Amino acid sequence: DLVVIARTDAAASEGIDGAVARARLYLEAGADAIFPEALTTAEMFRALQDTSVRAASLSRLVHHAVGAGLDGDVCRLAPIAAKEAARSSAHREAADLYALAIARAEGLAGGDQAALLEERARECMLTNRPDEAIEARTRALAMRREQRDRLHEGINLRELARSMWNRSADPRAQEYARAAI
Repeated sequence: DLVVIARTDAAASEGIDGAVARARLYLEAGADAIFPEALTTAEMFRALQDTSVRAASLSRLVHHAVGAGLDGDVCRLAPIAAKEAARSSAHREAADLYALAIARAEGLAGGDQAALLEERARECMLTNRPDEAIEARTRALAMRREQRDRLHEGINLRELARSMWNRSADPRAQEYARAAI
């Protein structure tokens, strides 16, 4: 597949309004993503963010938000971009995007944090990163237990059993499997 990424340096020369206008034109013309240069403030980032909603540009916006220190935007946008990446079979990108959100998820409710960890674990298993998957799943399990969410506790126990068995036939896999029942 071919992906068309339209680059604009207009923010530096024409201001954010020029960059937004160009980004809209590029998207209308069929660009798959916008690569904006010279975004220097949170306001510039947010103005362009409203323009660009496709997966590739959303992922790029997440990385710009990371660079700008906009943790709330990263936490909000990264899971959306991760789902889009996973739908496109870009599972490594999805796992990395979930990691960005998790690192900034302190203000989220426990169930929301656990859900991010569960999604990251799933994507890590799909990309042969079992140690990272097990770490995320273990953290999610602790949160689900704290919330007394028996359904998700059982799901995490089952998935931990699978992950540990797939990684190295770890004997603890049987313990997790029994606990899941």
